[in-house]
Amino acid sequence: MQRCLTVLWSVLTIVLAVTGAHAQPTVTVTMRLAEAEWQVVRQEVLPRFEAVCNCRVRAIDVPPETLVQRLRAMHQAGRMEIDLFAQDSMRLQELIDTALATPFTPEESQVEDAIYPSLMAVGVSSEVRYFLPFRPNVQIAYYNAEKFAQYRLQPPRTWPELLAVARTFYEQEQTGRMLFTGAGGAPHRQLALAFIRHLQSREVQAIFAN
Repeated sequence: MQRCLTVLWSVLTIVLAVTGAHAQPTVTVTMRLAEAEWQVVRQEVLPRFEAVCNCRVRAIDVPPETLVQRLRAMHQAGRMEIDLFAQDSMRLQELIDTALATPFTPEESQVEDAIYPSLMAVGVSSEVRYFLPFRPNVQIAYYNAEKFAQYRLQPPRTWPELLAVARTFYEQEQTGRMLFTGAGGAPHRQLALAFIRHLQSREVQAIFAN
């Protein structure tokens, strides 16, 4: 939560710089948060930010699956009412292709050094920065303790270790034993391709094929 709030503060600071230093500017942001997260944002993060920056932040909750349609309607009507949005990284290219995202300029230099470079890289397309990181997507991994003990394996902590574990299971059982969850559709396919490209191994492709 602390890193999430730090990133949110950084991004809001950048948006305020873009909107200008008018008296009491209002920045409208939308993000999908759990109720407990909304409570922290509204009670702790936004009041402090508004006091320091002399602005007002209007936070709304637009479902990610309808955000593109809503932005497109606003754009076509010439009344863009959302200044900042948080969207799944798998849905960003559509926003670029439909001209619904504006590239950043030198304002990106205001991002704190504490933000991981790997997160910053996701927001760049064709060497142009369109997005800033909101928060990392934390995945919880489960493993079969009995199977790991059977082959004297330890839970992997790095990508090379994950590949080694997957290879061992494939060699011993002649079938893929490494799975990941997904919601289906285009984001799921992109996740699978990114996963395979990251490991850069034909063996992993063979595991997924099985």
